[in-house]
Amino acid sequence: MSFITANSDEYRLEIKRSEFICVIRHVDSEAEAKDFIAERKKIHSLATHNCYAYRVSEDGTERVRYSDDGEPQGTAGLPILNVLKNKEFMNVVAVVTRYFGGIKLGGGGLVRAYSEACAGAAEIAKVTECVLCAEFRIEFSYENYKKFSAFKLPERSVIRSTEYSDKVSVRLAVDEKYASDFVSAFDNFYCKRQPISRLSDVLVSFER
Repeated sequence: MSFITANSDEYRLEIKRSEFICVIRHVDSEAEAKDFIAERKKIHSLATHNCYAYRVSEDGTERVRYSDDGEPQGTAGLPILNVLKNKEFMNVVAVVTRYFGGIKLGGGGLVRAYSEACAGAAEIAKVTECVLCAEFRIEFSYENYKKFSAFKLPERSVIRSTEYSDKVSVRLAVDEKYASDFVSAFDNFYCKRQPISRLSDVLVSFER
């Protein structure tokens, strides 16, 4: 299991005196998406429109919503959603705020404007891939821990914590796809003389 998500700063676009402001935010639930939309509407309470779209995977179900917020039907929310889908973003919400500048853009112009605003935010966003990983705990003697620096960890793995006491306790996460091979390589490296414990699976973000 993995999915691509993103966080962006505000992206601003001006078209025929109308200002479009888009922000993309990673969320973990539909409730978080709704809270972020409410927050943006509060920040831009004087705006003409606050249109949005989100895609959230929750409890094994993909939840998708979008809103034109008073713009002509199909000219705002759906174009925003299409950008999120084209980028393959999941667990994200995008809000595009519009301050009307007095010149109507027409249906086609609105679709292009909202699409461009969201695409612009996607371009400047920090994009990460959330990957289901197996988490492991290893209790090293100091002698064995010195050898660990020579062990090559697999792709998409990360050391999550290291604690020092009478032993060295290391927690690390490995992409679930590579977990079995990792354990085999680790056992071979230490000739099966270094215990390793598998914990629960966790979602870990890796920059793309």
